[in-house]
Amino acid sequence: DFLKDESIQSITVSAIGGKDRLEMGGKVEIEATVFAYADDEGTEDTADFYWAKNAKKPSWKYIDSVKAEEGGIQKLTVQHRIPDGEDFQAVRVNYRYKGSRSECSGGKYDDVDDLGFAVAEEETSAVIA
Repeated sequence: DFLKDESIQSITVSAIGGKDRLEMGGKVEIEATVFAYADDEGTEDTADFYWAKNAKKPSWKYIDSVKAEEGGIQKLTVQHRIPDGEDFQAVRVNYRYKGSRSECSGGKYDDVDDLGFAVAEEETSAVIA
């Protein structure tokens, strides 16, 4: 149920480190806005972050896992460097209740979402002497 059980509300990928676009070799912040279920003992929800350098034929590479600290809406983030690959890449967030990290855990209270996006070639500067 929406805003009752574990769920991913949104995923964003933002360029960081002075860049204004997503480009190969650049650093990004991946943010998953999630709803965490909590009872009197806290929450057991964790987001597993993955990257695919080809969104059309994804082979998911594990980045990191972030545990929710409390119940309710919250933002869980990781940073990552965009690998060389295709010009259309993707990120996956697997949001799970307990269990172990997985690309798609499939539990009753788990949620998984992907986000595909365009990636530019790395910008280079030419030195003219």
